Amino acid sequence: MNYNFEQLLDAFKKIGVKKGDNILVKGDLRYLGQFTDNQKIAQSHFEALSKIIDLKKGTIIVSTASESLCNTNIPFDINNTKSERGAFSEFIRKQKKSIRSMHPFNSHCSIGKFSKYICLNNSKNSFGAESPKDRMLKINTKYLSVGLPPRLTCSFIHHAEMLMGVPYRYTKEFYHPIKRDEKIRKELFYMFVCYKNVDIKRNLNIKLFNYLKKKKLKINSSKLGEGKIYLYDCNDFVNKSKLYLKDNIYGWLDKSPNKRPYAK
Repeated sequence: MNYNFEQLLDAFKKIGVKKGDNILVKGDLRYLGQFTDNQKIAQSHFEALSKIIDLKKGTIIVSTASESLCNTNIPFDINNTKSERGAFSEFIRKQKKSIRSMHPFNSHCSIGKFSKYICLNNSKNSFGAESPKDRMLKINTKYLSVGLPPRLTCSFIHHAEMLMGVPYRYTKEFYHPIKRDEKIRKELFYMFVCYKNVDIKRNLNIKLFNYLKKKKLKINSSKLGEGKIYLYDCNDFVNKSKLYLKDNIYGWLDKSPNKRPYAK
């Protein structure tokens, strides 16, 4: 099933995208099927969002993570290292007015009113205080999941995990080469990672989203092409996820691990 620009605009408006919104976009455009001009599919999604949001008043944000650099000596180049988060993310990264945060494995790009606030002078941690995720919450960002259901794109759960201090993760230090001002030097960065020797089994956020449904997390959705798009409030998601983890600190996992090297 094909879809066109007008249908794209209509679907965004139907789920509640409005002028002045700050929108974090994740997902996979391929699951929406054939666009009328597939050579311009990422550009058209950008233009449709920009037309509604008005980038003088709102912001478009994407993850531009490059996790393949982790545990390598390949320098992170903020201007040239490609995003590993799909076509739309890479399109935003390449825009002249976009700003990218400085993290070799978990960067973000944003364009619009709050792009500098979100992506400049951040913490060197992937989550937590003064990270891009933290600042997105402070400007009431909405989460737009394109083509994939929210439970498969909800990276904010890891921010909630850090805030709640889940025991199966810890903050790991990395000393990684960074290219700045045409010079390469190593700098310290931090990731919130799982312990290697914990028998962690994930369940693709099924239990979490069953809980969020009971707690009435509002997720707007609309059919678009062969797939669907979804929109929800990031603060509402994080606050309800924190309550979920408060009652069950291992709630993100399929079950509590038997091996717990962090336990004394």
